[in-house]
Amino acid sequence: MSNKATVRPGAARILVVDDSLVIRKAIEKKLQHEFDLVMASDGEAGWDSLQQNEVRVLVTDIEMPRLDGCALISRIRASADPRIRNIPIIAMTGAEDEETKERVLASGATDFLVKPIDPMQLLTRVHSLCRLDLTTRQLAESQAALIDQSTLDPLTGLSSRRYFQQSCQQSLAYAVRHGQGLALIRLEIDGFKSLYQQHGDDRVDQILVWLAGIFSATCRREDTVARIGGAEFAVLAPATNQEKAQALCRRLRQAVAGKPFVSGTSEISVTLNVGAATLEEADADTYDELMQLAERRLRNARNVSGDQTVAALEIDSESIATLPPDTQGADLVAIALPDESVPALPEVAEVAQLFGLEFDRSLFSQGATLPDAEAFAPEAGQNDVADSPEFVGLDAVLQRLADGEGDSIEPWLDSIVQRLLPLLEFYSERRAGVLAAGIAGIKARSLDQV
Repeated sequence: MSNKATVRPGAARILVVDDSLVIRKAIEKKLQHEFDLVMASDGEAGWDSLQQNEVRVLVTDIEMPRLDGCALISRIRASADPRIRNIPIIAMTGAEDEETKERVLASGATDFLVKPIDPMQLLTRVHSLCRLDLTTRQLAESQAALIDQSTLDPLTGLSSRRYFQQSCQQSLAYAVRHGQGLALIRLEIDGFKSLYQQHGDDRVDQILVWLAGIFSATCRREDTVARIGGAEFAVLAPATNQEKAQALCRRLRQAVAGKPFVSGTSEISVTLNVGAATLEEADADTYDELMQLAERRLRNARNVSGDQTVAALEIDSESIATLPPDTQGADLVAIALPDESVPALPEVAEVAQLFGLEFDRSLFSQGATLPDAEAFAPEAGQNDVADSPEFVGLDAVLQRLADGEGDSIEPWLDSIVQRLLPLLEFYSERRAGVLAAGIAGIKARSLDQV
């Protein structure tokens, strides 16, 4: 358990990790008047404290239970969080042999003290490392500010986040003024944290540069491709509607999944999570709204199982939990958010066909099968939906939608939905009323037409 001293405004926070209460009290007595101290009794407790506190310097013992000092330092240096990874570390040990010193420094310690600790020497070194940490942080912030002001990402050569935002705002204004489409696509490496922990900085940087080349080659010249975060990218596609946006998402994912990253004799498979938003969608007509919608869909793609694209209608958290486990790598068109009207099944199929996706009925049936096409077989002489007042088969209707001939079934759309009502009611009953709002709307419309 850690015992945090009283926080004094403006004081640098120092984490002290030692399994000896006597040592902790001695260090506390010497440092408490100048620093904000956090105490931990072993490496695991120290690691937990690092996650919860903005620590400027770590002072740690080496010989400790559960997680010793060298293992703690190694874990810190391997962290994906720069705030933790770059923290200055003073290691303390009672061993005076050169082998121990070399092992401690090799694990990533910044400085080294041999017990018994000279209190004045410890105070001097903590002060020195606090100044080093402050200088390092200020330099990093200055570099980040310069990068943010640049139009190009220094690693990949793609557009910077700042330039991407400016370009999106300008393109958005133009698209609204001229009635054109616009798509904003968010992309991220699926399972990036594991990839980073396994391969490290240099290899991950190589993968980011490799991805940038694929994205640039896959997109059009008029599209803006940017790196907007560590492993996050974005594409701004002018004159692009929902159908074209979905096609671009698919091409990007397939281009990356189609071949692994190769370095020497090693191969690394990389997959993407993708979220897309378009100007034609309701309540998404500003840069912030488009970015937030694309980010929400990116998060949904990540939460389903990874290696996904989410676009068009929304996925909510309950729906994600009920999706079948074999949707890995699928382009998803899912049900609406709980506070919105849920579309009837044929409407979902229509959206799927609009995006050129294969309509996977299992995403919505979860074990309840749809009626066979023969159940809706055309009567004699009824070979064309446009010539028949009856629903001649779900597959035939979906084919019409896929061919862009949705208008031909418009006169019988209500009839189609009415025929499917028993199935929808059965599905809603088995799925905690998820379609209740949509079914009520269909029935109300039916009564209005009587």
